[in-house]
Amino acid sequence: MKKVILVLVFFLTGILAFGYDGPNERETLKDLEKIYVTVSVSNEVYPVTKTNITTDIEFMLRREGITLGDSEQTTIDVNDVALIVEIGIAKLDDIEVLVYEITVSIYQHALLPRSDKYYGVVTWSTGGFGSVGSAKVASIRNLIKDQINEFLNAYLSVNPK
Repeated sequence: MKKVILVLVFFLTGILAFGYDGPNERETLKDLEKIYVTVSVSNEVYPVTKTNITTDIEFMLRREGITLGDSEQTTIDVNDVALIVEIGIAKLDDIEVLVYEITVSIYQHALLPRSDKYYGVVTWSTGGFGSVGSAKVASIRNLIKDQINEFLNAYLSVNPK
């Protein structure tokens, strides 16, 4: 029983991170012409809304001189690159705690030489999950910005200004 409580306490108070951000993954970020931003939020809790997060991300990318693709474009070209941000939020019953997961990925097309076909793949990613008290839901928005900064650091490491 003590192990279960200890694991639960760590889960409820800790932040765990994951992702693919090595030299090979960073190379796939080189010379990207423009990036399309796609955000999905399950169970929006203000201020963690699709609109707020999209605005934050687009501002951060533009500030670093990254050209954004037209969000209204309906056709996909083989050279198109998407920054996909997925946020999942769940409220635990009976306690004032929100559990969240954040994933930030670069999705682009890769050619498999043996088939001469392009396939959509994730070439770089970062993410994490954890929990916050319901009163501190705004901290999730800041964690998303931190992960976008991780992407920007990776991007700028292979695309110096």
